[in-house]
Amino acid sequence: MAHRTAGRHYSIEDYFAVEEASPIRHEYYDGEIYAMTGASLRHNRIARNLLTILSSRFGSTDCEAFGSDLRVRTPSGLLTYPDVTVVCGGIELSNVDRLDTLLDPAVIFEVLSESTRDYDTGEKCRLYCEIPALLEYITVDQAKMRVELISAPASGSSRLPADWERNCYTNAAENIKLKSLGIELSMNEIYSRVDLASPDSK
Repeated sequence: MAHRTAGRHYSIEDYFAVEEASPIRHEYYDGEIYAMTGASLRHNRIARNLLTILSSRFGSTDCEAFGSDLRVRTPSGLLTYPDVTVVCGGIELSNVDRLDTLLDPAVIFEVLSESTRDYDTGEKCRLYCEIPALLEYITVDQAKMRVELISAPASGSSRLPADWERNCYTNAAENIKLKSLGIELSMNEIYSRVDLASPDSK
């Protein structure tokens, strides 16, 4: 999750200088730098489950799943670290950024928290959908069993979230079909060992 720094306008060079010197990761957008703070146990378990499931499904395909240390850049200039990112068919890195920054994610997953839910499903969703290579965006709620899948139109022409197809999953027995990857993820797998009845930190 991200917390805003005190108000001044930062250049992209300022941002990368902070990234190189700091032990924590930061998000950058529109001249502002946001510190990425630690996540709950639930959040970490869900992210781990997603990475494990995806890696087992991909096998010898040309798709790879990466965790939250991989930076992504959107066309509008958001630099951020999705919880899980999938790339297929080759990795395209930015040639204008000092540190490795991905341009072509095919699928992005974000694990929602109370402090980031509105951002991840609103403004951040809009910025992600601008990415030409992105085909699916998935949000996973850590407070309850709820996964939302947002899929690009079949034509692939619209980058507006309002034009993307939305499917919501809330049943433990359901399977989520990721058409862009040709795989399914079960809700039970995603929420494996995640105790939704306990306090958020458990």
